[in-house]
Amino acid sequence: MHTKLKEGEAPFFVRLGQKIKLIKFHILWNNYSIFASKTINYSVLEILRKDRLLRHKIKNKGNTKLNKAIDSLIVDIEKANWRTKIEIVAERPDADCVHSEGFYFFNINIHRTMILIVFEDNEATIIWTGSHDDYDQTFKGNKKTIENWLRKQGLIK
Repeated sequence: MHTKLKEGEAPFFVRLGQKIKLIKFHILWNNYSIFASKTINYSVLEILRKDRLLRHKIKNKGNTKLNKAIDSLIVDIEKANWRTKIEIVAERPDADCVHSEGFYFFNINIHRTMILIVFEDNEATIIWTGSHDDYDQTFKGNKKTIENWLRKQGLIK
């Protein structure tokens, strides 16, 4: 069902899960009305807890290469339409799936920074950020230790 918009009103968009739907638009041309509705397959990942990345950038504000790499990661995630592990690793070879429930470490080699992100539905949540030394101390580079840490944090069962 389409509702007539007033002359001059612009199209508007509504977020529907992983799609953006152009609901309606109305064009007045020579006193004829035209209505349209079209679904656009366009997915956007929303980043939750982005403040953790921003704090890491502030902590390393003198390291412009690191800050650019983090900005690049943010852009890649926000524009991503990833559905599988293969797609994530194809676009971001620095990603390592550390748990089957969608947890990935991103190894930003500049300044040896590690970022743990979980991907669920159309959200990417920043779980942990730190230096590679912090990573070694906390997770010991071991997937079993990572799993135990995730369990203690209440992120997995």
